Amino acid sequence: MKIRCGFPRRPLLGSSCIGHTLKIGSGQPRVRLATRDGIIVVPTAAKDERNPMLKLTVLYNHPEDAETFEDYYANERLPLAAKMPNVLRFESGRVGTVDGSEPPYHRIAEFWFESAERLSEALSSPKGEYATGDIRNFATGGATVFISEVEEA
Repeated sequence: MKIRCGFPRRPLLGSSCIGHTLKIGSGQPRVRLATRDGIIVVPTAAKDERNPMLKLTVLYNHPEDAETFEDYYANERLPLAAKMPNVLRFESGRVGTVDGSEPPYHRIAEFWFESAERLSEALSSPKGEYATGDIRNFATGGATVFISEVEEA
């Protein structure tokens, strides 16, 4: 099974790349409290071009046995996702289509991280290494993993 990353343009996950450090700039985003008309305004997710928030997405192809996949996912993967370090937000769901046709993927999982450093730390942790290695144990249809910068309007 191939696991590929679109950011940067080289493999991120896999036996030879676990723990690969993605470094984009240095330093932490700074947040200041400001007031407007006597009310404290707290900026949310200020965009820091040097250290953007990242999302790791896993697209699971259709498995050979959907019932076995879903059982394993509910009992093994979801508890593991809850224990992953540095995850700001996690979402997962079955994929569908508007017209009811077969969707291109069976399931999607998304993990939000504050920065490339936090993502790298998560993937390098024992839970992260186990999670990436475990994909081949249950995702019989394969999976695509990629990273994207989170853009907020």
